[in-house]
Amino acid sequence: MSFVVQTIGTGPDIVFFHGWGMNSEVWQETARVLSENYRVHLIDLPGFGQNNHESCDYEIDSLTQMILPHLPEQAIIVGWSMGGLLAMNIAVKFPQRISKLILIASNAQFVASDDWPTAMRPEILDGFVKNLSEDYQQTLQRFLMLQARGGDNSRETIRALKHRLYQHGEPAAPALSGGLALLKNTKLVNQLSDIKVPVLLLYGKLDALVPVAAAEKMAQAIPDAKLHIFQKAAHAPFISHYNEFINEVDRFLNDTK
Repeated sequence: MSFVVQTIGTGPDIVFFHGWGMNSEVWQETARVLSENYRVHLIDLPGFGQNNHESCDYEIDSLTQMILPHLPEQAIIVGWSMGGLLAMNIAVKFPQRISKLILIASNAQFVASDDWPTAMRPEILDGFVKNLSEDYQQTLQRFLMLQARGGDNSRETIRALKHRLYQHGEPAAPALSGGLALLKNTKLVNQLSDIKVPVLLLYGKLDALVPVAAAEKMAQAIPDAKLHIFQKAAHAPFISHYNEFINEVDRFLNDTK
């Protein structure tokens, strides 16, 4: 089987990367709306969704090299959570391939350290790694609940994410463990100032995985960044607060300054 990329609509190219454990079905509604004016590319990362037959060692540069041939020559790139790391790395290493960047609930470094405390505690991610080896389905369910916890519409958000989780079969076990390793090992904090394209940062104030303080620090470090905080959203504002989300995206995409 070949690598699958879903493409709908016509117009400027816009690419979507999903987060850990999920697949491109999370962008269903967003893709439908944007495809009226854009050519939308929905990419399942290797081991997930329609590409669950693909394998990758899930080191950030290796993943980037694997995905790059499947991207348009130049595109707007949208990355959610883990997908945001990939999007940021492309913006840093291959700036000619990207015109604008939208980061949703992502972090330049997902595990806290002395020089980047605005991230999840190491033991939280280590707990996911341990639980994954014991019961990956329960670990995925727990992760879904954590993504919505504390935000408005949490039940509806969990239901929507759960509905999309197995749309194209189960994610591959090596991709799940590899994705957690990627989250643990990738550190792009010092590269944020190298992102030269316009960036829109979309973050939930009630996110249990990515603190708002991280978004604020990233907005300061990236030369041309705009930050929008969803006051009552958690980790998936594009689902829980869709109308507000699509309005912010539309404003950013049409900003010609």
